[in-house]
Amino acid sequence: MERLITKLESRKIDITKCYENWIKIGFALCKTFGEQGRGYYHRIGRMYPRYTSDETDRNYTQLLGKNNGMTKLGTILYLAKQAGVGVNKNGY
Repeated sequence: MERLITKLESRKIDITKCYENWIKIGFALCKTFGEQGRGYYHRIGRMYPRYTSDETDRNYTQLLGKNNGMTKLGTILYLAKQAGVGVNKNGY
């Protein structure tokens, strides 16, 4: 995840383009990392032009409480790949 987010940051690629993607990303991070995914959520969300720290925090807290475990990390990898950023099995 760290390498993928670093690639997104260095290229300034926003994979949260719509609210649905933002929610999917949050659920995937909640499922995989729990509270520890909050920092990743902020880092991914910062590429969104109207990003705010407060809104992102509120949203992640809500998603932690609502997460049903259905959205997994592959969702983030898919969205990144659709945006032209991929990570292979070795993390590059």
